[in-house]
Amino acid sequence: ALFLVACSPISTPSATVPATDSNPVKVVTATLSGVTPTPPPPPLELSSAIRQGLVTIQSAVGVDLATLNLTLESKAGVSSQLEIQPGSMFVPGNPSVQNMVVRLAQLVDLAPAATSTLQVEVSCANMHLDQPTGADTFRFTGPGDPNSDLVKLLNSPAFVELPYITQQYAIWTITDNPPIGEYLGISSGINSISVTSETLTDIFEAFQASGINPMVYSAMVETGKRNNTTPLVTT
Repeated sequence: ALFLVACSPISTPSATVPATDSNPVKVVTATLSGVTPTPPPPPLELSSAIRQGLVTIQSAVGVDLATLNLTLESKAGVSSQLEIQPGSMFVPGNPSVQNMVVRLAQLVDLAPAATSTLQVEVSCANMHLDQPTGADTFRFTGPGDPNSDLVKLLNSPAFVELPYITQQYAIWTITDNPPIGEYLGISSGINSISVTSETLTDIFEAFQASGINPMVYSAMVETGKRNNTTPLVTT
């Protein structure tokens, strides 16, 4: 005999992920009622992954003032996601070349036993040393001190919103602390862009928004006096 059993349909509530510039396609996900999906593990910071033997750096090679080519090799048996944190430093083999500091956070997806090359967004951290080229190799030294002004700045939303040239001058303000009038120009094509009073005002405001006392930096003291600005951060 054939018996038919009526079953209630499984409820599968869905969530729609809105389209964005980086994700132009709407993605609809569904989960079974009463079943909580397991969230993916958080990204692993690059130096932690290296210490755990999950990844190695095959090479880190200079490109220009703003980028560095980094080749990673996975040693793990599963896929992994790595994070290169702002403030992480790359030190050159040639002491006449600038250190490169990671300017913006980057996530890297690595397949098991795969090799991946990416361009890391960096800035130069020694104003008076040479700009890196493709002939310069670097050593990764890991993330910086989270309590340092440089790392505070690079992790601040106020810094991310600045134009690249202003970001570079903000970094040099901390790493080199030049007085107004002693900033070097930044080459852009055939032109050299110099720091302006508006640039310094933007840096002053970004320091304040990042929890950094601008008045410990020479150019910021002069900028504050010129603008008759009282710093919000005094410690």
